[in-house]
Formats: sequence, structure tokens, C-alpha cells
Amino acid sequence: MFSINSFLSKAAVAAALLFPVQAAAQCVIDKPAYMLYTDEGMPSSFGDMIEAMAQSDVIFFGEYHNSSVVHWLERVVFTSLADRLDNKLTLGMEMFEADTQLKVDEYMAGLISEERFLAETYLWDNYKTDYAPVVKCAKERGIRLIATNVPVGMHGLCLSGMWMRSENFHRALSYILEKCWSELKLSRSPIRFLQRHRLC
Repeated sequence: MFSINSFLSKAAVAAALLFPVQAAAQCVIDKPAYMLYTDEGMPSSFGDMIEAMAQSDVIFFGEYHNSSVVHWLERVVFTSLADRLDNKLTLGMEMFEADTQLKVDEYMAGLISEERFLAETYLWDNYKTDYAPVVKCAKERGIRLIATNVPVGMHGLCLSGMWMRSENFHRALSYILEKCWSELKLSRSPIRFLQRHRLC
């Protein structure tokens, strides 16, 4: 099985053996692990991206679940935003399903141990290596964590389209978004989003 972490470790050892330290460092700088672009497709900097994000109400960070580089970038983006916004933000994670919110709240408040938290929530195999650092950062900073994935058992309904065809779908989605917008004190109405995507 290919491991990006193992690959990078071996590459670093090889670089140290074959090149002077300065040359190896320059090689890493010349070949960054990611590139950032604006909406117009122009290259952008990390600092400019954080400033743009800091002006937004909601930020969606798409990911490949097994990409170590993406998970590292998630962490540095989150910590940079937390610093920029003085910890005045809320973190939502697909890792956690909505029916585990109580356990998430208890853990973040220090009411239950990490061992109990891990035992009583449904976590992916790479939680400890790829997601736990972000959770730990939020916990230490007192930043609220919201479980954003659908509860167990709802996945099948969503995949089959049964929930989308439900006559209560539009009403329920409107209610959920209005509640989120209100709780997070967001400035823009979710109804415009629903109308744009023909959901109401």
C-alpha cells in the first residue's frame, strides 16, 4: 500500500544523503506540495487566501480523505484563521455524525476522556493521524465543533434519493439552514441559496 508519509520520509533521507542540506532545502522550496489559485485561475499566496477566507461567513474545505497533504493544509488553514479571527469561529467536520453531537460537546468541554470519546463515536480509521490534530487545536482554543455528517442510517436514504423526493424535504432544509444561519449569526439569508439551486 502506498503511503505518502512513508514516501516523503524516504525522499527526505535520500535528499540528505545525496545533496548538501542547503540544496535539499532548495529542492523542497522549488517543488511545493500544493498550489493556490483565485477564482479567476490566477496564482495566489497563503496569506491572501486567509484574508479572503476571514471575510466569509462560511468556508467549505473539500478534501481527499486519505491525503496527508490535504489534512496538513486543513490544519494550518484552521489555525491561521483562528489566529486571524481571535478564535471567533466555529468548526464543522464531516468526520462526526450529527447523532454524536452530545459526545462531541462533552469531549470538547473536558467532561469525558479521549478514550471514552473515541469509544462512543463513529470515527474513521485515520482519525488519530489526520483529524485529531484539528480537533485538539479547537479544544485547546475553546472553539466549538459541530458534527456535520448525517446520522447513521440516513446515508442510505440520501444515496437512494428517497429523502430528496420527500414532500417535507424543502421545508426541512429551509428550517435547518435558517437555524444554522441564526445560531452562527451569519449576515446572508439562506433562502437566496435555496432559490438559486431551485430547492425552494
